[in-house]
Amino acid sequence: GMKNAQLNLTLESAQFDLRFPTTLDGVGTILAEPGKRVLILTFTAQNPLPTELLLSYDSFQYTVVSPDDQNFEYRSNTIHPERKGSGDTMLKPGQKVRYIIPIVIHPKGPVNKLMVQRGDATPVLRYDLRGKVKPLPGVFAGDSGETALDEGTAKFGEVFAFGPYDVTVEAPVALDVKEMLENRADETSTLYAVNLTVKNPTLVKHRLESGTFLLTAKNADGEKVEINAGLFAKSATRYIIGEMDPGQSMNVRLIGPMPTDFKPTEIGLQLVGGRTITLKIP
Repeated sequence: GMKNAQLNLTLESAQFDLRFPTTLDGVGTILAEPGKRVLILTFTAQNPLPTELLLSYDSFQYTVVSPDDQNFEYRSNTIHPERKGSGDTMLKPGQKVRYIIPIVIHPKGPVNKLMVQRGDATPVLRYDLRGKVKPLPGVFAGDSGETALDEGTAKFGEVFAFGPYDVTVEAPVALDVKEMLENRADETSTLYAVNLTVKNPTLVKHRLESGTFLLTAKNADGEKVEINAGLFAKSATRYIIGEMDPGQSMNVRLIGPMPTDFKPTEIGLQLVGGRTITLKIP
């Protein structure tokens, strides 16, 4: 920074993910939409001056440049690494603090250009993070964790991160109880049910309802059908509509009509506005 306003900056670590939970008002959970991923950067800032200095959202500007020269900027909150709220603070002389910057960036490849600047008139720090970023975890990771896939594959009974939720899918079953969907299953279709365990592992509430997930099925011939499924309590006939508290887990069931003569070999579960998971039926 400029004389008498400089801060000592250290980049401690970097990792890829598809979400970053915060408690920031108006922000909540930072989610990477399809075609994006999150670069989570952990910095320390130290005040080398004999007077106090403010560390805040505008202390630094962060830019990741993609291989095709798109700029992904972050000029927002510093995030405290423990409480996940604002990390803005007055730094006393010599004081050092750690903070996190999550940047939604391009979906694949290394980060060979991260730029950090303190004020428009100061020099730019340039980082080459090739080989230095912790790989993307989970079922949507490809290319050794450097690519965020829009479509992933999971197994029944496996827990996977799905938008703001952690989801476990059980093997689907056919139902005979046509009354559950007000006779939406007729003589040409049967009711198809998929049981889910859905958990909110984030730090804020997230809404769960029939419009949260889309269900599809595919057979051995590659034919695909959409199942107009409602979301029910697993042990009841009432629809699920409401918000899940942080840490809350629910056992729910997607139920919808499927042609009677359709023999699925795999199902697809899509988070509306988000990614899709495929599960092969054993």
